[in-house]
Amino acid sequence: MHFALPGTIAEIVEALCSDRYLQIHPRNIRICGDVSEEAELKPRYNISKKLDAPVIYMREGDGGASEKEHMAVAMMSYGLVPSWNFSVESSDSNRIATVVGNELANGAWSWKELRRKRCLVPCHGYVYYFFPLKKEKNQVPSFIKRKDGDVLFMAGLYSVCKGTSTFAVVKREAPETTLPGTTQPIFLKSKDEIDCWLQDVGPEVTNWDDVLSELVIEEHDDKAVPLTHYKVPNTVRDTTKEAPSLIQPVSEQRGSIKAFFAKQRQTQVSTQAAEPDPSPSQTLPLTAPRSYASPSRRRRVPSKPVVVTQINRRSISPEYVSSGSDNES
Repeated sequence: MHFALPGTIAEIVEALCSDRYLQIHPRNIRICGDVSEEAELKPRYNISKKLDAPVIYMREGDGGASEKEHMAVAMMSYGLVPSWNFSVESSDSNRIATVVGNELANGAWSWKELRRKRCLVPCHGYVYYFFPLKKEKNQVPSFIKRKDGDVLFMAGLYSVCKGTSTFAVVKREAPETTLPGTTQPIFLKSKDEIDCWLQDVGPEVTNWDDVLSELVIEEHDDKAVPLTHYKVPNTVRDTTKEAPSLIQPVSEQRGSIKAFFAKQRQTQVSTQAAEPDPSPSQTLPLTAPRSYASPSRRRRVPSKPVVVTQINRRSISPEYVSSGSDNES
């Protein structure tokens, strides 16, 4: 799964601290490592495995008596590598991009330790596409995001081993809606859900309880987190590509039929706006009364009968015959 996150650390923190989520002051979230709140992140439109992205998690105190666990932001590498299978040069196949919520709830042995370390993964949306199998290789990918375009916070897991921090996104079955795909990330929609996901709960050994199990299994609430989707270019499959056009609708891409006709309409409107308006004397009001008389009907004059007079040839005078019959023998 690929996802996009253009913006700054400050924008992410501000969104998390807003009335929609934590309802706290941004200073309560600490910035860790080389990340600074003022520093602008390089816009990422195609975050895939091995690429760094900001992650929010609960960090332990530095050892002081008054130092308690606090919320922090740090850069981590996408694609979780478990400590029991850790390798700095782990290939993409060894990295775990997504984790199914049912496996966490069922307490599978491979996740009992990892599910203790939970985090938030901010994003503006994610990309869904089929793998290049024979039947689906021509299917166009889709980009899913909030209808209002705000930041989303996905439930995630993280691991820190030998100084390397990695993370994965937790997903669940998608409801039978118009959204593409059978699974989707778990989007935390409220302060209660975020607190439940990040805070320590249940026994210290497992740090898990039934409330978390319900959270990763329950269906997506489209009223609380309304989502929309549209088709995007196939080039988003290429993890080396990075451009805003990767998450823009195909219909708006340069060269598309829809974009062509939209440009034609825009040119036509601008041309009409540039033409001078006709003078008032040449403009007729739409409700102008008829100022001309209707054509009068002609009176039909009866024709006089034609009188045909029959002329007898013998009665014609000799002068007329001789002058009109020179060729007669």
